[in-house]
Parts: sequence; C-alpha cells; structure tokens
Amino acid sequence: MPCTKFRPSITRLSPRGTGADLEIRCGRCDGTFSSQQYLVCGVPMGKHHCPHCGEDQDIMPELYEAALHQFCPPNNSGTTGFPDLRFAAAAPREVLPKDRNACSPLTILYAPAHPITHGELHGDLARRSIALQRRLMVMAEAVGNSVQMHLRPDPEERVNRTGLVDESALRESFCQWSLDLGVKVPRFVSGAIEEVLASTDLLITHVGAPWIESALSAGIEVMVLPFLPGSQGERIAAGALLLRDSQLDDAVMHWVEGQKGRPQEPAAPEVVISERDPYVLRVLFAYREDVDNDGGAAVVMNETRKALQRRGCQVDVTYDIRPDTSSYDLVHCFNLWNPETSLKQIDHIHQAGTPIVWSPIYLDLCELMWAGPFLMSIQRLPLDQRQDMWQKYESGFGQLGDFSRFAANEVHPGYFDRVADALKKVDHVCVTSQHEVATIYRQTKTMSFPFSVVPHGVQAQPFREATKDLFIKVFGLRDFVLCVGALDRRKNQLMVVEALREQDLDIVFIGPAFEVDYLEAVQKTASTRVHFLGKQPQAIVASAMKAAAVHVLASFSEGAALANLEAAVAACPMVVSNRSSEFEYFADAPYYCDPSDRVSIREAILQAIKEKDVRERARSILAQRVEAICDWDRAAELTETIYSSLKLAHSR
Repeated sequence: MPCTKFRPSITRLSPRGTGADLEIRCGRCDGTFSSQQYLVCGVPMGKHHCPHCGEDQDIMPELYEAALHQFCPPNNSGTTGFPDLRFAAAAPREVLPKDRNACSPLTILYAPAHPITHGELHGDLARRSIALQRRLMVMAEAVGNSVQMHLRPDPEERVNRTGLVDESALRESFCQWSLDLGVKVPRFVSGAIEEVLASTDLLITHVGAPWIESALSAGIEVMVLPFLPGSQGERIAAGALLLRDSQLDDAVMHWVEGQKGRPQEPAAPEVVISERDPYVLRVLFAYREDVDNDGGAAVVMNETRKALQRRGCQVDVTYDIRPDTSSYDLVHCFNLWNPETSLKQIDHIHQAGTPIVWSPIYLDLCELMWAGPFLMSIQRLPLDQRQDMWQKYESGFGQLGDFSRFAANEVHPGYFDRVADALKKVDHVCVTSQHEVATIYRQTKTMSFPFSVVPHGVQAQPFREATKDLFIKVFGLRDFVLCVGALDRRKNQLMVVEALREQDLDIVFIGPAFEVDYLEAVQKTASTRVHFLGKQPQAIVASAMKAAAVHVLASFSEGAALANLEAAVAACPMVVSNRSSEFEYFADAPYYCDPSDRVSIREAILQAIKEKDVRERARSILAQRVEAICDWDRAAELTETIYSSLKLAHSR
C-alpha cells in the first residue's frame, strides 16, 4: 500500500549488486533527485525522500519493472546486467547439464533468495536463514557422507538492521557452531548462480528466486519456502515443491530416502535415515476449527509459530480434537475458548502421554456474565423506562436472574472445576500477565501449577511508521474516537456509544462482528456519527491509529489485547479498562476507565483528547517500552526455553 498519493517516475536506472541507482522525478513537485533502490526478491524496498518538497515517494514494483526493461534491456545472453543476476527480476542464464560421476555424493544447495551477505537485510530474515541452514546441516549429518551441503551466500548470523556485515566473522561463527555441535562444516560456495547449480542435485530456495525455472529446466529438483514465514508465494514454477518451514525436514529426508538406490562411492558408509532429529525441537501447535481463526488468539499462535521457526524449531499446526502426537516432542495448546472442545483436546493429548504446554489466554468472565445480559435487557426497554435499570446497573447492585455483579458467575456449570482438572494434565502454563495467573488461581482454587509469564508480541513497524494520510484519504475522517477489535459484549462498544451520546465526536469501530444481536443493539443506539467499518487491512488499521484522537478499549476482560499494543506502538492516546492486565503492560501512560460506568468512560476519553499534546512525550516512551518488551522473537525465546526444559525432563 503506498504511503503517499503522489506517484513518482524513474528517469534513470543503473543496476548494481543489490539494487540500482535511480534518478527520480517527484510526483508532487516535479523535481528530480538521485537515490538508491534496494531489492528483495526483485521487489523494491523502502521509500525515497524528495529534498525539494519533503514528500516521500514509493517506487511500486510495476514502475521499477518497467524502468528496468527501459534502461537495461536484455542482452544477447538474456541477462539484464545485474552482477550474477542474484536479485534481478529476469531469469538467469541457462544452467548447463551436470557432468559428474554418477556415484559421487548427493549435493544439496541452500540459496536464500535475498541479499543476506550485503548487510541490507532485515534481521528477522537473517535469523531465519541461519536457523534453516543449521537444520539442514543436522540433516546432512544424519545421512552421513552420502550428502554434501552447500551454502550460498554465506550465513548472516550477526546481521543488524543498519550495519554492514563482517563476512569472515560470520563464516567463522557458523563453522564454530558446526564444530561445537559435532556436525560437518558446510562448504561455502560463491560465483555465478548458474555455476553453482550445475553441480547441485537438490535446490532449496525461497519464493521469488529468479533461478527456480533455470534449475528445473536443468533437471534439478527444487524445494521452495515462503519468503517470509506464513507468506503466500506468487512465483512458483511448475515442478517445484512448495513447503512450509515446518515441512522442510520431512521433505528433505524423504528426498534422501528416494535416492538410496543410486550408486555410492565404495568408501561411503551405509545411509541412515533419522526419524527424529535429536537437535531440533518438534512441536505441534493445537488449535480448533470451532473458534475464531482470525482473532487475537489465532494471531498469537501464528506469530509464535513463525518466530519459533525463525529460531530453528519445527512447528506444525493441527485443528484436530484428537491429533496424532507420536512424532512430536511436545504439544502446545492455545486458547481455552471454546472450553468444551479445548478441554477435550487436552484430555486426548494427556492420554497419549505427550508433554503439554498450555496458553489458555484465560479471561475473567464473571462480571461479563452479569453485565452483558443486563445491558442488552436495558436496550430492549423503551427509552422512557431505562433510567431505573441504568441506576441499578451502574450501582452494581442490580440482580439479573442467577447472576449478580460480584458473584463467581461461571460460563457453564462446573467450568472452574473443569479448568482445574485440565491444569493437572498439562506440564506448563504460559500466561500473558500476573493478573491472568492470579485469576486462574482464584477461580479454580488450584493450589499449584508451573507457569511462566510470556508477554504477547506486536508487529511494531507498520504501526510505528504509518501516517494518517491513507485513512483520511479513504474514509475522510480524522480526530475521531477509534475502537479496534471484534464488536461484542466483552469489548463493550455499546457502553462507548452510550457514554459519548451527547458529544460532538465521530466514533469509528474497526473489527468483525460475531454476535449479531449485539451488533444490532449498538447500531440501534448509534447516531450517524458512529461508523462501522468491519474488518480492515493492517495498513488501514495502522493509519487509523495515527488519524484518531484516541483509541478506546473499555473491555470487561482482556488478556493482552493486541489492538492496545498496536495503539501504544503507534503512540495513539489510549483509554483502557481498569479490569485486567492493562496496568502491567502500560503502567500510568494511558487513561483508565470503569467499563461499567458511562461517566468514567466519557471523562477518560475527553481527558485523553484534551491532553493529547501534553502527553506526547509519555506516549513516545510507552511506544519504545512496548516495542522492546512485546516482541515475538523475545516471546519465542522464552517459549523455547520452556520447551527445552520439558524435553530434557521427559528424556530422563
């Protein structure tokens, strides 16, 4: 998504190793300036600042592709002039058929499709590459001398976001790791990719690599991984095997198994196929199909999976209530809700004898069991009959059936006992806050269970770097009250509308609605200045947080709401509930409200708007703090430590 409405043009392009030198004509002021363009998988990355008018310019892929063909037409060899054609949009030269002894060792080449040896790569990609390379080395060791592992380009273990790379230090570091682990030191290869492929039996690379088709045409088998974990490939040639990171080990070992019949050198030992890699954690993530697969809990599971895969763990995901766990070191179950299927899944895995880590994302729903129906009953009354019910509700002493505000209201009869029983069957519990574990202890009356606090992460960059321009351009709104999250009783959007009924403010709700009756109640209460936008792309959400006057999430219960973390990173003024873990994550930076009190919610929102400029420094400090603490890679590191301890304990 472009970050500006102005479309630049390219008036000159000169290729170089990892991109090109450009002359750009600004789409706003028509001035020209020079800049440098970096490519990742042939896609231009970053934006260009016009020195004349100060406007940022985005070079879209189609614009760059057109300029590439205009200024660097293919020559007789079919290339565009990029050195070795490693990152060019065009395909490399033809790969000549191999000329080799039929009984020589198999050769696997891992060739990342991004310039990791030039210091221009984001650290997450480099860490993922190094993790994949280590896994491949362990697999190569498992099959003895029948496989040679080639790495190109060099692994980049110490890459950072801005600095250049000491390639000799990286090579030395990786070799030392190989020696420490007792596996073979890989052979680092260089030169034109065509020359390297000529001696390769199996190529492992990423989506977008321009050499995939050439390798296939030369009879080389190709396995393709997503450019980023979880991303979808756009350029997969027919005949290449598209894999998830978690499938790589099994696919490679299956390929090696299929090569067992080919002649071997006389001195080569017998090929041994390892069913379980002793050095790599094999983890099964357990979720279910009857719960929201796009909500916060699913995001936590998927982001944790991707971060663990970057660290070299093998992670698969199952949605089966009774999964086969026999080939895994442990199972990590996510999300207690829906409790019926969640607890059945835990029972089955426990009976199989597989260690269980549980991230229940346990919410205190006692007050909600009273407040939700009470609020809906108020909305069903005529306007002139609501005042008495509002008084009973906001005083906290209104009784509704069997529920009262301060009672230990259960979602289902026996719910607390069933959760207590599940705690006895799991080996470790991952909670998002001290508040969560205290709630579990209090409501289940469980005396003891092993737990660790693992804070949620946040995708910080899109929210840190967004501008308000995109949202304003698309929806024409600014300085509004924003609420991001599923529209439901727990998130309490109805009280936000009630609290601001008489205020001269626009309210914007972004998020899906699964409770149809609740959505109808909110819409019936809302004025024409309340805007229901439904689920929106991340770029829109990030821009909305920059355009908003305040972000409000007056929930009755939260774990560690991702929307709040995103708002914090975006430095958006925040109003949050005083009920859950918000104090642990945000301290005194946001404005707190009582979710059951319209006056409390209104005063917090108005104060946040009034003091927006005064508290700018405090929001900046909070943004830095949240980004440092709430990092998916940090969460994965904590989680992997738990896994390793359990694996060690169960191996004794």
